[in-house]
Amino acid sequence: VDKSDFVLQSRLISGMVMIHLLSGNLSMANDASRRLGVLAKDNQNVYIEAFAHCSMANVNLQSFNLDKALQDFIFAKEHQHILHIKFVIESMVGECLTLQLLGLPEKALNKLKHFLEYARNTGDAQHIAVSESLQARLSLMQGNIHDAIQWARSFNMEIPALGMLYFQEIPSITIT
Repeated sequence: VDKSDFVLQSRLISGMVMIHLLSGNLSMANDASRRLGVLAKDNQNVYIEAFAHCSMANVNLQSFNLDKALQDFIFAKEHQHILHIKFVIESMVGECLTLQLLGLPEKALNKLKHFLEYARNTGDAQHIAVSESLQARLSLMQGNIHDAIQWARSFNMEIPALGMLYFQEIPSITIT
């Protein structure tokens, strides 16, 4: 595939991934994500390959294929130097949630510490809010209702609706 065809194909397949994810068709989203990953690998485009892994991880988490989700989140996170920061954040959130769901709460908390530091170092209020929301969600998943409620009562940031279409950790949902 020449460069212009690759760009067009990768954008079209990425669009299909998003449409299938938003419509809840996880099987088709997984197929499109895999196609995107193969196309990216064949064209030696690690950025698109990492995005494809992030999408596959999302699908696998929603499908409760936790071991595969964890592998894909880790692949995407390992490429944080080239991946868009929103997808790096998504990968870190997904890794923590997946570890918790796999019954590895200590590992989830350890990864959370790194994520909190990473988010704070970005200086972006939304990234910090997402990290604190994840902390509250993990607290709740681990039976610590007090800390989760305390965070929910203190949270007052408006999160753009666009951010709620794809990402795992959405503070507005954690509150409810």
